[in-house]
Parts: sequence; C-alpha cells; structure tokens
Amino acid sequence: MQKQNEGVAFAENVTHMGDAVRGDNLNTGTVRRTKAYEDLEFTDDFMFCKILENNPKLCKELAEMITGEKFGEIKTDESQKSIRIIPDGHGVRFDVYLSDGKTIADIEMQTELKDNLPKRSRYYQSVVDVADFEKNTDYKNLKKSFIIFITLKNPFPDYYLRKYTFVNMCREEKRLELGDDAIKIFLTPDGKKGGMSEEMEALMKYVAENKAESDFTKELDEQIRIAKSGNYWRREYMQMRERMDAQFSAGKKEGVRDHGIETAKRMLAKGKYDPDEISEITGIPVADVKRLAKSKKSKEY
Repeated sequence: MQKQNEGVAFAENVTHMGDAVRGDNLNTGTVRRTKAYEDLEFTDDFMFCKILENNPKLCKELAEMITGEKFGEIKTDESQKSIRIIPDGHGVRFDVYLSDGKTIADIEMQTELKDNLPKRSRYYQSVVDVADFEKNTDYKNLKKSFIIFITLKNPFPDYYLRKYTFVNMCREEKRLELGDDAIKIFLTPDGKKGGMSEEMEALMKYVAENKAESDFTKELDEQIRIAKSGNYWRREYMQMRERMDAQFSAGKKEGVRDHGIETAKRMLAKGKYDPDEISEITGIPVADVKRLAKSKKSKEY
C-alpha cells in the first residue's frame, strides 16, 4: 500500500482541467470549447490547484476558514499527487490535499454538479484513512479528516443552505456523535444568505461572481493575475490542452465510427438499403457494411 506523505498534495493537473474544457456531444453536434489561459478563473481546476499549490499560506487560510480548525505548519509536497490503495484498484486524484500532521483536509472544486457526490465523499474519506493508516498503528492515531466539496450548484436543493456539514450521528440519540473525526462539508454560493462569517460570504461571492471584496479573495485574485501575466504556467496549460485536444480528436473519430456502425445496423435491419447506399450515408466502408450484413444473417439462422 502506498503511504501518503504529510504536507500538501495536488491532483495531476492533466486530469483536472475541469471546466476549462467543455466536451462535445457527438450525437447532438455540440461544439467543444477550451478556455483560453487568460480566461481561467479560481473555479477552473487548473488554476485552483496551481494557486493553492504555490501558496501554502492561502491554502492553509482557506482550509481554516472552511473547517473552523487551526492548522499547524503546512508544507508543499508534490511527491504525492494521487492515491491508489492497490495497484489495480480505483485510485483518487485530489484537487487539494493538505495535512499538518494531525488534521487532513481534501478540498475539491466541483463546477458541474453530479448526483454521486455523497457516495464520492464517502469513498474519498475511506481512501484518505487507508492511505494515512500505517501498519500496526492503533486506530486512535487516525487523523481528523475533512472532505470538502465547493460546488457552484446546490447539492441539496430541497434545503437550499450554503454550507452543509456532516458528521456521523446516532439515530436513536440525536445528541450522540460517533466521534470518529470524519467530517464532510459541502459549500455552495447557490443557497440562502446568512449563517456564515463575512469572510465566507465573500468567498462564496468570489466563487459565484469572480468578484473579490475581502482581503482573502483579493489576495487570491492578485495571485491569479500574477499567474496570468507569466509564461511558465501558460506553457504548461497549453501543452496540456494540446494533449487533451489530441485525445479528444482520437475519441471523436472513434465515436463517429461507432455511431456510423449503429446507423448502418439499423438500416440493414430495415432491409431497404443496399451496402453502397448505407456506406454513402454513414461513411462506413462498403466492405465493412457487407461484413455487418453477413454477421446479421448468420445470427438469424
């Protein structure tokens, strides 16, 4: 099992361009759009990770603001960018993973709301615990951990809060907490105002509107401005974008062919078209259409 080093770890950015890249839908013809480097904001995963990776002070301040915990010294450590419990298992690539040796926090920026966030937070919590747990270590030495998702859309719209903090409680005695120090927090600007500190209110406004009004968000905004004025991250982003565009093009060609094959099968099933007509409409070579037709007949007998 791979042991998680203490410090701050970040996801492999090649997998975390996030909303900087919008995907096509091959069936609807939706156009894929890639954000220009100058247009990246704090909520884009690439910029989110880079800013916090290179500014431990801001990273620590953000974690303390969200959790209400006081963290000790946090050191940037890029040696651990992902966690895989077993070689062939389903690993986790965190956006921002930080530890001061006593408390762990994973902070995820989620701009597209997915219905699997609760289960995803459960899995992240388990991966953090297993990676942190040394062989022959007493369970009491497990660190306090926070799994944090910042989402643009409210993950629990029926309640419309802006902060949801979950701890394990006893159903039969509501005042009794399990005390396992495993906490999950969901933050969103998409909810009722109030119940937050001024700093948190300002952070939510910055996430939603990209308007910096507090000292903390102004510092974040300044760091992003500085990042955009330089060339080092720009080159990295462009190289990543080129790799992703190449992967996308290859996937699109494969997707178009798959779609063409399915269309050809449907046309063969109707029995109204000859191979030449099907090839012309779908773009599938005549020889391949004939093989599909032969395969269809063999299944019928």
